[in-house]
Amino acid sequence: MSSMQIGILVYAEDKAEANAKALEVVTDLCAREVFHGHREMKIMTVDSKRGQAFIQERLGVQKQEFMGNLQSLRKHLAYTTDEKLWQLRYTPSAKIDSTCMRHRAWSVGQYEGDHIKLYDNDGAGIQEPEHLQDVLDGWACIHQGKSNPYDNLKIYVASVGVST
Repeated sequence: MSSMQIGILVYAEDKAEANAKALEVVTDLCAREVFHGHREMKIMTVDSKRGQAFIQERLGVQKQEFMGNLQSLRKHLAYTTDEKLWQLRYTPSAKIDSTCMRHRAWSVGQYEGDHIKLYDNDGAGIQEPEHLQDVLDGWACIHQGKSNPYDNLKIYVASVGVST
């Protein structure tokens, strides 16, 4: 079993409430077996230097993994036809490995798990920068002209060690 750091972005009035909300999210992720356990948790405001640096670092790691998996997929897909990829099994003489290709495709499409490094207030994996921006904007995009439950709350990020 390996471990990694994830970030959980939560809306709260204060650090204690942020800690409780982040604990609720990570406990749910573990109950759904996305992760196998969690350890230490550090709470930071997203507008602090540490909070911003942590979010950008986690998003950067996620992007690097995504791009690597995408590059591998492109090589596999360019090599042969769809039908041959469907029928192909790995052999030492094969130039591509269909098991690897399928794993890369699964990794690129993950919504949660070891290839997703940031999660929102509801425990949904943040897959791309636009989702992150929606969280940082308090989901203003869906509350236009309506009361926004996040308007008077601060945004915190919890750095949480999880077992994968």
